[in-house]
Amino acid sequence: MIRLLADENFNNNTVRGVRLRETGIDLVRVQDIGLAGADDPSVLEWAAQQRRILLTHDVSTITAFAYDRVRAGKPMPGVFEVGRTVTLRSAIDDILLLATCSVDGEWEGEVADGLLILSQGVPGQAKAMSSALLTAFSTASSSATLPITIECGEKIRPC
Repeated sequence: MIRLLADENFNNNTVRGVRLRETGIDLVRVQDIGLAGADDPSVLEWAAQQRRILLTHDVSTITAFAYDRVRAGKPMPGVFEVGRTVTLRSAIDDILLLATCSVDGEWEGEVADGLLILSQGVPGQAKAMSSALLTAFSTASSSATLPITIECGEKIRPC
């Protein structure tokens, strides 16, 4: 499971919900680590040092600073931008899905903007595909997974 850092202005209800649903999640807030009021480059630097993906609502500035780090060849474990209009439940579901299904280093250098995003249907699609994903990961058999994948896909978008 990946490690997360919630930006200073990140919705605390989302943080609480994520922690309540998955007690083992490694999620800290900027305020908890003494970086309250710190500028974006400092927050990204700390996240990189600690190998934590940043959760943020700040789509106006953090993205540019994150890509600056990547261009400079500096480590940048990733940024998940969560839109402020995403429902609390969707945000919690999506963060947990990404946190539990991702491996350390998978999001290196990536900014997942508009991902959670999944208010545009991805969480529902991911949930609908969960049985196919579980079969795929547990059996490593495409022949076992294909019928389930087709069935799940038909639930998402019937032909």
